[in-house]
Amino acid sequence: MAAEIIKYQGIIFPSRMEGMPIALVDALLCHRMGIVTPEGGMVEFIKDGETGFVAAETTTKGLDECMEKAWQRRNEWESIGKYAGKKVRELVPKFPQKQIIDTINTILD
Repeated sequence: MAAEIIKYQGIIFPSRMEGMPIALVDALLCHRMGIVTPEGGMVEFIKDGETGFVAAETTTKGLDECMEKAWQRRNEWESIGKYAGKKVRELVPKFPQKQIIDTINTILD
């Protein structure tokens, strides 16, 4: 019997100190879930059990438990990734450069 193949993957950020990694946003936009530590802006994008998995603490033990929790739900990775892609589009503007230009113009006016 062939081994089970996991088609849908995520991204793991075991960071101890982090801002908002663009790679996480890119992964979510590609409908991939995140497995992250509760650092920086990551928890703004990853809701534990909904759009990925967030470790309870930024330790080896915390990340290990988080990855185990994710593995126990591996059959849901596709749907979690799809939901993550939907939710990140609500948080990130389609044309962020326009928002920046509009903000600068407002300040200059």
